[in-house]
Amino acid sequence: MAKPGRSPYPFGRRTVWLKIRHADTAEARVVGAVGPRRRPRCLALLLDGESGPRLSARLAPALAARVGAALADAPTAGEHRTDDETYTGLDTDLGLRCWPGRAVTAR
Repeated sequence: MAKPGRSPYPFGRRTVWLKIRHADTAEARVVGAVGPRRRPRCLALLLDGESGPRLSARLAPALAARVGAALADAPTAGEHRTDDETYTGLDTDLGLRCWPGRAVTAR
């Protein structure tokens, strides 16, 4: 939250305060999927500057459907394993912006 420096801390509604969201994002390339390709549970993502993929957090149903439509015709590149999970490798140029953390969250 941000407010003018000389503004008091009033009880109740704050009309001069701004809610500021901050997030460090990273570019990633989708290199695989866990679960059915048309509705993946999570994605294998290769973040810029990293040598190996990481798995995303579980995808929301609407996002899984949208991503699944984009991955439907991607050629497979075998089964791979990371983070104690097996994923289907996909040969795709699909990229996305994500919030990296312990579990990568794709948005």
